[in-house]
Amino acid sequence: MDYLNRLSKTDVESICKLIGLRDLKQNFQTNSNGFSRIKPGFRPKTISDEEAVTLTVQNVTTRFISKFLNEKIQSLMDKIIGEQANLIAKGIPSDDAHIIALANSPFYDNLDLYFRLEQPVRSSEEIGALKIAIHIAKRAHKPDSVEDAPTDRTTKLLKEELEAQKEYARNKIQQVQDLLKETQASLQATAEDATRLRDEKDELKNKLDLKEKELTRYRALEKYSISNRIDTTDAKYPFKSLCKVFWADGYVRLKRLSDIHHDEITGDYLEEFPTQRDLFSDQRSGTFQEGYVGVWDWHVIPNKKDPSRDFIETSYSSSQPTQIIIFKECDSVEKIIKKLTVGVSEKIYCDGVLFAYWNGKKYEGIYCHPKDLDIKIDRISLKQDVFRLPVFEVFASMLYQAGDCQVCTALNFGMPTKVVNVKDSMDVLKALLRKRLTWATSKQRGITNAAHQQITAYLQELPNKDFVQELAMQCNCTEDEANERIRKFVQNADSYLSATDIEDEMLSRIIQQNSELEKRCKELLTTEWEKENSEKIQKVENELMQRKNAAKDERIRVEQLTEKYEAVEQKLKESNEQLEEREQLTAEVEQKVAEKIAKAQKDAADFIAAQAFLPQINRIGEKQTVSVTVFSSFTSGKSMDDRVAVLKNSDDVIEYLADNLKEAGVQESYTRGLAAYLYSAYRYRTPVLLAGPNGLAIAQAFSTTLFSRTVAILSCVGDYTEKVCKECKESEDNVVAIMNPFCAGWTQQLPTAVFDSGKFFFLLSPYAEDLQVEPMGISNYVLPLMTEFLVDKKPSSVFVGSELSPDFDRLPMPKVRPIHKNFLTSLGYSTLAKKNLWSVFANIESILKGETSDTVGYRYLFGLLPFAIIAGKANLLMEQLEKDESKPSKNICTMIHEYLGGEE
Repeated sequence: MDYLNRLSKTDVESICKLIGLRDLKQNFQTNSNGFSRIKPGFRPKTISDEEAVTLTVQNVTTRFISKFLNEKIQSLMDKIIGEQANLIAKGIPSDDAHIIALANSPFYDNLDLYFRLEQPVRSSEEIGALKIAIHIAKRAHKPDSVEDAPTDRTTKLLKEELEAQKEYARNKIQQVQDLLKETQASLQATAEDATRLRDEKDELKNKLDLKEKELTRYRALEKYSISNRIDTTDAKYPFKSLCKVFWADGYVRLKRLSDIHHDEITGDYLEEFPTQRDLFSDQRSGTFQEGYVGVWDWHVIPNKKDPSRDFIETSYSSSQPTQIIIFKECDSVEKIIKKLTVGVSEKIYCDGVLFAYWNGKKYEGIYCHPKDLDIKIDRISLKQDVFRLPVFEVFASMLYQAGDCQVCTALNFGMPTKVVNVKDSMDVLKALLRKRLTWATSKQRGITNAAHQQITAYLQELPNKDFVQELAMQCNCTEDEANERIRKFVQNADSYLSATDIEDEMLSRIIQQNSELEKRCKELLTTEWEKENSEKIQKVENELMQRKNAAKDERIRVEQLTEKYEAVEQKLKESNEQLEEREQLTAEVEQKVAEKIAKAQKDAADFIAAQAFLPQINRIGEKQTVSVTVFSSFTSGKSMDDRVAVLKNSDDVIEYLADNLKEAGVQESYTRGLAAYLYSAYRYRTPVLLAGPNGLAIAQAFSTTLFSRTVAILSCVGDYTEKVCKECKESEDNVVAIMNPFCAGWTQQLPTAVFDSGKFFFLLSPYAEDLQVEPMGISNYVLPLMTEFLVDKKPSSVFVGSELSPDFDRLPMPKVRPIHKNFLTSLGYSTLAKKNLWSVFANIESILKGETSDTVGYRYLFGLLPFAIIAGKANLLMEQLEKDESKPSKNICTMIHEYLGGEE
């Protein structure tokens, strides 16, 4: 136990005196190395008693000093406990025994020091009562005659006084402790309730503010909604179609482009609609411009005289399409606004138009009604009085070509995503202020009285709306924000308009409105807080009790963990000591081995020198050989401790494997494709032959990604060994890398003795040229792959460990298609080899479905190229590449041409 953190320097000096100066010096002599660090150039025996105490106090945190003091303090405390136990054994009550033991202990002259060391800590009242009792006991008690009865009246009186003092002290201590516990509990509960209620109040206020802001935002967006149109379709007009206007015989005629179902343009003619393609209208030419695209409701009236020519009656629908005009050169809404402000050469065909750009996922743009636009013969632009416009988003699949324009298939857009300012808010403010010019400002600018009266009459015709409200509506902000903008404008606009031009009445109204709004908000929050507070008191008390119980359980758990930690720390200390012994032993062994090697080298040199001088005739005709025996071996992989991820599906596998392949030196542009290729081969347990650089690093990346374990190594050297093969099969490894797989003693055994073990194998060859000398039959068992096209740097081998989840979501095996069947047949490959390759191709497409990956390029790079190299028919691959309609990317084509020596 660490007692020193409870003591001051004065207390430490007192402890040193209790321990004894002789023991202090002895501690310095025992730990001479530590003493030399705190008092260099001196020996422990030469220091004085005062220096011993001073050094101990000044260096109390030094390990050998703090350990010594804690042990001595514990010894003093144990002596008091032992003395108390002896007194209890002689029949003295426990409390009396404790008092007597303290009276006879070294702490008698410094009881405050003892009570600072004692645990648990006592209250000041209890300590005071105990001090009185200890002093009385010191005068009355004789250690050598504990069992003897009092012999005189004084002793008897002292004992009676002691008992009375003890009883009084116990009662007072109990009363004070009970009162203290109640007060602390009450204060704690009150403080926690207050804190909790304050937090709840702040949280509610924040939620209220957020909801109010969100509500204000939705109200502003609702003004621009395109979903509140009332459809006029009824039983009289059961059909609704998108039509294009053309003129004939002075009347408007309608070309039926597409039918509409549930306010969605279908893009086709519905079977349940009549077959007429041209619809008629009784409106004169000029009502709609020729080429106009709109929606009409219509029905068919049977022609009794001529059933082949029924009458058609139409009605212009209130649900109209939105024309989509796409600006490919724009990449933001702001650029579209700038473009429309200047003017564009476009033609309007519909009742509404969305000027949009492609943001990478959708078409986003601003919606304009013809009334927002200044439409001329060859140019359209935004009107000067347009301040704000809504922004909508549509998917590319929602575009429909209707005649000479594109429209959105959805007639109702709903609420916009946002509303943007077409003009700066300060420009809006300036425009409004210009409308409120007073006679004084007009006169200063030389405006005549008649002109000013005309301006006044014009202003009177405007809506009678408060200036702040009008500004807030135009800028789509709160009145408080409008007031702030007015204040800033007045401060910085002396050159434009003086502050005296704003009506005093308006400024007064601004101040009054702010104070009333603040007062209303405070009253609302106070009322809600008081109402909810009374209902939650019981809930708060229940939660407080639960937290106290949880804290108690947590303390117990911490104590248990502390005990376990101390035990583990002791084991670690023992292990370190054993490690030091073994390191010493290793050093001695290495020294002896080095001596023996040196001696053997010397003996060998002497032997060679002696042989050099032997007569040559003795060796004529003799055949001399040096035999070195090399054995195959299997090394199991090791689990990684820093496991950081659990892979739940194939997408996770590709993502993490691609990252690790990058660390293996693979170019980033090929990491996802190679990850899909290797994972596909693993699903079919088809071994992969990696010919070229970084093969082992790629195998390591695969093993650590799927199994959080380094790859196992099967080294094929010399003759085939059944024992090594058995070790490989029975190991817990899932991925094995085979070194030197083309060893003569192993090539006949690998397909049957090794590959059938259920593990996934990588065959590693450092040179891609080895594929040209291997038999074509190897493709029946493995998938060859040349790594020199894929890697561009040395591996870092810093791989992140991960493993498949127990509930891993496995993709279903895809349907296999015979891709490039004729080409592979022309190379001379068997059906088994072709099916192995087709299965991997199908799996890659299934895994990378929806990505913009070069799957055709992966077929050539991972399959056709190495197959052509093994078959020795690279010229056929060049012909296949030229006539293939679905070509790989330009980079892969260039790479293949350069490798095979052709011209791109």
